[in-house]
Amino acid sequence: MNSHLHGTRSVSLIATGLLGAALAILRYTEGQNLAGRYDIKTEHVECCPSAILDRPFPCTVSHVRDRQDLRNVFFAINFTMNHSFDDYKDAQVVYSSWSSRGGWKENAIVMKFRRVCTSLRIYLPGVWRHFLDHTTGPTGPVHECPLPPGSYAYYNFSSGGITPANIPSLYYGKWRVDTRVYDRRETCIMCIRMTLRISPKANQG
Repeated sequence: MNSHLHGTRSVSLIATGLLGAALAILRYTEGQNLAGRYDIKTEHVECCPSAILDRPFPCTVSHVRDRQDLRNVFFAINFTMNHSFDDYKDAQVVYSSWSSRGGWKENAIVMKFRRVCTSLRIYLPGVWRHFLDHTTGPTGPVHECPLPPGSYAYYNFSSGGITPANIPSLYYGKWRVDTRVYDRRETCIMCIRMTLRISPKANQG
């Protein structure tokens, strides 16, 4: 696993201050030289390429545009887990930045999280609650972590639905973000890829 992360900047988000320090270090990341309060727009969601995964992760993504607001898109994700989803799993959020010269700069930032369920509740409480309220699994509606192995359907995820907590600033620009889940043997068992547009927060004041 360490060989895959060689040369990348790794950030362990166990406190907001560490993220602030990491952003300061990355001040001159190519094409991403401004940071601050932000809004996030999800432009695209897909299953990660199989080359990233160490185990099969069957997954499909569909989308539909909001009839009331054509700028908004709702995504649905169907996936099958061969392992339980619980706090014995860890996560990495791997950012690739869009270069000012065109093309992706791979692994521009890597954030590491221990205990994936707890980390979701802390850093993405809105997304986590939405997931629990809009996901069905092998035994019916999902209510809490852990999730047993089986097939799941997550629906009505809005393109404007990501609002992190305890992360006061991010770099603006276009990012490709892989959210990867690992077991304690550092085996990648799940991965979802999103393209995000991070822009200055509207009505800052």
